[in-house]
Amino acid sequence: MIQLWETALLLALATCSSAQSGEIFQFDQALSTLNQALVSNTGSTGGEVGYRREIHALQENEDEWNIYLLGFARFKEVEDSEPMSYYQIAAIHGQPYVSWDNDEPCDGCSSSGYCTHQSTLFPTWHRAYMALFEQALSLNAMSVAKQVTGNERGRYVRAAQCLRLPSWDWANLPLETADSFPRVFTDEEMLVSTPSGRANITNPLKSYVFRPNEDHSFMNANETYRRRNFTLSDILQLRADLWATLSSAQTYPDFSTEARLDGAGKGTESLNPSNLDAIHDHVHVLVGGNMSVVTSGF
Repeated sequence: MIQLWETALLLALATCSSAQSGEIFQFDQALSTLNQALVSNTGSTGGEVGYRREIHALQENEDEWNIYLLGFARFKEVEDSEPMSYYQIAAIHGQPYVSWDNDEPCDGCSSSGYCTHQSTLFPTWHRAYMALFEQALSLNAMSVAKQVTGNERGRYVRAAQCLRLPSWDWANLPLETADSFPRVFTDEEMLVSTPSGRANITNPLKSYVFRPNEDHSFMNANETYRRRNFTLSDILQLRADLWATLSSAQTYPDFSTEARLDGAGKGTESLNPSNLDAIHDHVHVLVGGNMSVVTSGF
């Protein structure tokens, strides 16, 4: 697999060469190579990098929404002994604090999960983590697509090639007729298209049901859940918090983490009130269920 740093260097060299010679072929070739590297690193097998759509926008793309649901359902069915299973990837974020892919804590290090909070690594750690989650989702969506036979196979494969992990814009003000918290996260079933016709499946976005052998001692139930009391006032408060972060943070540490860092980069007891770390925690708590345990990824 081509590494991103190698492709970036190739792109820089091609740009320099093009500027000197007036040719654009080398630049286009380097850009194409960079595109392929990005695709490879996100798990897609298509020729283009798809868009990460907001979840409401993804619903408007019938084929991608369909393969997203089918791929997500398959992702959650992967045996928990597999490093790329939903259980193991979710557990990277925090509780139940299991080692991922036999990567044990170093001597003297905490065994309280891999997720970084109250640290300047908070934003960048989560980007890499979500890229892994997206890669697993893409691979499962493609597996579903390749099981389709007949004339419909190409349609499913194209949708899987373009699929990226969607986002939820929690700061977007809903229409008067819309819910503040998307119903797709709480509906019991979802309607999907399969080669044999339309069918209702258990909503894979609603919850995760733990298998009997899976540690869920950090919860008081064997299934995750979300709550729908995410209100308009919550959105307005989060928007205000986000504006305060963007308008007041003068340094990257102030922007990225709720820890007050001293000259040695270590956190102090006083917390920074306006930053991405604190906003992230606030959203976790508001959507409820086990996500009120901030370190849990389920």
